[in-house]
Amino acid sequence: MELHGGKMARSDSAKKADAKYKAEKTKQLVIRFYPADADILEHLQEQDSKQGYIKRLIRDDMAKVAGYTHLPGEMRNAAAAAIREAEKASSHGQEQD
Repeated sequence: MELHGGKMARSDSAKKADAKYKAEKTKQLVIRFYPADADILEHLQEQDSKQGYIKRLIRDDMAKVAGYTHLPGEMRNAAAAAIREAEKASSHGQEQD
C-alpha cells in the first residue's frame, strides 16, 4: 500500500468491509438546528467530540431516571420531565440567592 497524506491508503476491500459493517450494524441520526437553536448549536460546536458529548448527555439523563425503568414509556417520560422541571426550579432558586 502506498502512503497518502502520511497515512496508509486503505484498500478497496477494506473500504467495502467498513461500508458493509456501517450499513448493517450502525444507525445514523440527523439533527436540524433552526435559527432559534443557535445557542445550542454553538455550544455543541465547542465540544471536542460532538457524538461523545451527545451520548454522554443521553446516558446521564438515562441514569437520572433509572429508578423509573419499570414504568411504562409514557409514565417514564413524565417522570423524567418532572425531574427536569424540578432541576430547573432548583437552579433558578440558586441563581436568585
